Amino acid sequence: MATVDHMHLEFFEAAGFQPGTTRKKKIYVPAASPGFFVQTAVSATAAPFSATNEDRQLRVTTESIKAKDPNPGSNDEPVVRVKVESIGPDAPLIWYLNLSIVDP
Repeated sequence: MATVDHMHLEFFEAAGFQPGTTRKKKIYVPAASPGFFVQTAVSATAAPFSATNEDRQLRVTTESIKAKDPNPGSNDEPVVRVKVESIGPDAPLIWYLNLSIVDP
């Protein structure tokens, strides 16, 4: 039976996440054991903070998972990379990124 782990991340944009712009996030995920990310799937969703009288929309354009960090001296933790685009028309100040990591 598969196991599913969830991560909820919150971001604050002082100038707002303007429509037509993107944000790239690199999230390090501690591995439970060697080979943890063999046959693993990742799913990401982005959501703006709900505000009345504003139409805020986000979409995840790319997502990937890498078995370990390629940078020398790193802890070799697995890396999830997500690219989020603000498709407006209004710019959220606060937005959320939710990850689901599925291991069969």
